[in-house]
Amino acid sequence: MTLIKNSKFKNIFRGQKGEQKNVLAENYNPIQYPYIGMGNPDSNLLLVGAEKGFNPSEYPEITKHELNLNYIHWQDILLNHNNLNDQLHPRLKLREGLTGFNPFSPMTLDITCNKVYPKNGHTYKMMEKTINNSLMMFHAMNQKSIFQVSPTFYQESVFNYCFLTELSDLPKNSSKDGKSFSHEYFTKSERYNHLKGSLGDFYRGFDTIVIYAGKKYTGNHGSHQREEIIRLFNPNLNIEDLKYDQMGDNNKWLFDVYESALGGAKVIVCRHLTSVGTTEFDIGHLLGTIGIGAINYN
Repeated sequence: MTLIKNSKFKNIFRGQKGEQKNVLAENYNPIQYPYIGMGNPDSNLLLVGAEKGFNPSEYPEITKHELNLNYIHWQDILLNHNNLNDQLHPRLKLREGLTGFNPFSPMTLDITCNKVYPKNGHTYKMMEKTINNSLMMFHAMNQKSIFQVSPTFYQESVFNYCFLTELSDLPKNSSKDGKSFSHEYFTKSERYNHLKGSLGDFYRGFDTIVIYAGKKYTGNHGSHQREEIIRLFNPNLNIEDLKYDQMGDNNKWLFDVYESALGGAKVIVCRHLTSVGTTEFDIGHLLGTIGIGAINYN
């Protein structure tokens, strides 16, 4: 048994050897060590946020592991630990130079767990609700938890059923020009180049992709920006491939579902998971049961 089987994920690191573990502890190098994401690379559901929603100066330890060392975490697991049989094996938090974090679940970092736990509306908790709605409705499975980090229990973790990444690799309040997200700047960034390359090949291999980033990042209905964003994750898609759109209370836009007759991933463009209320039929319920539907899982 191996921890990671996904060949497209492995291709990101093709031909590479081990690297110095602390090389990116202080700074992010988007060219040589691009941000990839967290969760299960062998899952079939990709969740794409807008950007990391924190200021790196306020959370340097989270920034270090989730961004600066994200690439090296995965590279080290593939090269040195992929023969393990448990994604939450204690050894993965005790790796030299990478101690304290396991990218199979962001909750393995204590400071992240402490930050998320008291916040009812945190993105991860809404993600938990969304995935559990799908698992319960279509698979009759018991609820999973974002806080499950015990060895041998990865199947009880929400992060076993998805992989997480961001559209922009620059955390909030840290863009190079000091301004908010710009689509024009994004298309000239190293992140965009990686999305067009082997990293994008990995993302495009998922069955279902949810971009919960809002129209500032994904553009309005029918816009060139919208088409350009969805085609990053399924080149077969066109703006006319909108198969379904969901509106919520007071006619608020919730999400659009795009599917191509030529195949490729189903791409859902969604407003941010925390931007709608917390009633029973909020975005977490509707996105899980109507948008995502059944989740193929290993």
